[in-house]
Amino acid sequence: MPSLRSLVIAGVAALVAGLVIAFPARIAWQWLAPADVALQGISGSIWNGRAREAGAGGLYLTDVRWRFRPLAVFAGRIEYAVSAAPVAGFVEADLSLRAGGTTGLENVTASLPIAALGPFIEVAGLDGKIDLEIARLLIRDGLPVDAEGTVTLSGLVIRPLAPSVLGDYRATVETVEGVIRGDVEDFSGVLDVAGRIELLADRSWFF
Repeated sequence: MPSLRSLVIAGVAALVAGLVIAFPARIAWQWLAPADVALQGISGSIWNGRAREAGAGGLYLTDVRWRFRPLAVFAGRIEYAVSAAPVAGFVEADLSLRAGGTTGLENVTASLPIAALGPFIEVAGLDGKIDLEIARLLIRDGLPVDAEGTVTLSGLVIRPLAPSVLGDYRATVETVEGVIRGDVEDFSGVLDVAGRIELLADRSWFF
């Protein structure tokens, strides 16, 4: 027959486990929220929850959802499957926090208007649609250090150049010896493009 002490220990352990498993995301966000990120309408737990609205650096999202992936802990990272809805389109990704302050994005699929990225692209009169298929993107100290995937621009419009659609373009991104390279090409339209973008470790870049 279990002793009173073992029953008390088991009860306390069950209580602690229950509190951890059901820890409200709203309270965790009050403790840990970055200054430049806002969430509204938070529900669920830190392991599986959602937010009605989110804003970060001028980017607005709705129906933000997250789900913890415990098996990633054995690979040395904290990982969540996340999804959100921009003004139009969708975003899905695996978001992870890794050793050394590295943030990882993997299995990214997204489709949204280029105009939704206005706060991050300082080009006036830019319009069209952007589709992302990113297998891997690692960010350290605010700078991409490793990337692999495809970025597609459809129905690109740059109004300072022309009022009509310029065409459709694709960049295939990979990392070679620490340099992130994007080979850019057009696959329809009036503006022919063929080139390469390179992002170096010292934050310099060229096209």
